[in-house]
Amino acid sequence: MYPGTAGNEFEREYRRAATERVTVSFTSYYPLHDRWYEANAYPAADGISVYFRDVTERKRAEDELARLTQADEQQRRVYETALSNTVDFNYVFDLDGRFLYANQGLLTLWGRNLDEAVGKNFFDLDYPPDLAARLQGQIRKVIATEQPIRDDTPFTAGGGERLYEYIFVPVFGAGGAVEAVAGSTRDITDRNRAEVALKASEEKFRLLANTISHLAWMARPDGHIFWYNRRWYDYTGTTPEQMEGWGWQSVHNPVELPTVMEGWRASIASGEPFDMVFPLKGADGLCP
Repeated sequence: MYPGTAGNEFEREYRRAATERVTVSFTSYYPLHDRWYEANAYPAADGISVYFRDVTERKRAEDELARLTQADEQQRRVYETALSNTVDFNYVFDLDGRFLYANQGLLTLWGRNLDEAVGKNFFDLDYPPDLAARLQGQIRKVIATEQPIRDDTPFTAGGGERLYEYIFVPVFGAGGAVEAVAGSTRDITDRNRAEVALKASEEKFRLLANTISHLAWMARPDGHIFWYNRRWYDYTGTTPEQMEGWGWQSVHNPVELPTVMEGWRASIASGEPFDMVFPLKGADGLCP
């Protein structure tokens, strides 16, 4: 009478209720109806009594929830792997400035695990009081203004004092309100040292270039000169304002200028030194 029960869980459980005289309860798929049923079978005097109800929508909702949960878990693992295999420290705060998440790099810096960090703020994590107050204040400002904040700070940990650059950004919920603050921090100690060294080197170069008797300058590949030594201004009688952009062309002989530019472009294209002889107007307005 019910061929859809043959050879599946319905038949197995009904026969068990009949032969073992026990009550059985189960949920199973009935292919002829393309529906899910929750069934209860009870021993009866002349066989079994069965009560069942259609739970298809509930089952499909449960399956969809399980699918989404699995997808969310997979996404979480992907994000966690990505965020924990970067040189940056990545983290998320709640609206009270407490950590909701910190990647492995930051946890290693602190010497803590995630459970020891979640729910804590910078004061709880033993940051220097003035730094903790500054960071917590910046989190509140991001929430209030809905605008990111970028800053840097020195911080001392196991490897000594390092310089860190960080950014706090608002995380908006579906309704448009800020629901969290995300952050990222990068160690810029080596980069900062390199920049300081480069700046010192440039200052030494310019100091040296300003003491020589030659006219010295630096230009971009297109011929835009962005720096001249003091001797240039003394010789040409010009000012930095007059030389901005392509101002240098004003001290060249207009007849010679196309040849100069052609030689410059050829030097840039070939990589050969730019080596030319051309007249320049002096402070008296005359070309030698």
